[in-house]
Amino acid sequence: MDHPSAKSVAHRVFRSLPGEWSLERIAVSRNNFQPGGRFSGSARFQPQANSSTASGLEYLYTEEGEFTFAGGKLTAKRHYVWRYDERSDTISVWFVRTDDHTRADYLYHEVEFAKASPGSSTVTAGASHLCVRDLYGVKYTFHISEDKVHSWRLLCEVKGPAKDYTLDSAYSRL
Repeated sequence: MDHPSAKSVAHRVFRSLPGEWSLERIAVSRNNFQPGGRFSGSARFQPQANSSTASGLEYLYTEEGEFTFAGGKLTAKRHYVWRYDERSDTISVWFVRTDDHTRADYLYHEVEFAKASPGSSTVTAGASHLCVRDLYGVKYTFHISEDKVHSWRLLCEVKGPAKDYTLDSAYSRL
């Protein structure tokens, strides 16, 4: 399979995200006030009604499921806005507004793709976000076949004075 340069990988990955995904997440906490556990549910990338921004496209990401931890179970739901900017050929992930979970509020991170190895069906990327004094380090691994993402993994390690945990999330196409 002929792999394009890292510059066009962002476009391919972004274009293949819409739809339903199975989501399994393991949360490992290294402090007493953040519970570790397992999240099981689904995620959806849905083009926004006004999905064209000035220079690209926008998807609403929604995940829903159940978080099981030592103290019990919780129903959980989370939203982000994912954007693809055609001019810069970049994907960015945005926190949503508290008063409207369909609209972007402020930047979480930009996804930086590593150069794809020729013949490889795996594409990696990374990102980081500083939240006050806690650093979020994010690693993406996208598995591609027939020019589309069929599964992917997101590993988020959070370290700092207020937070110390790891989220390992596995996505597969439903």
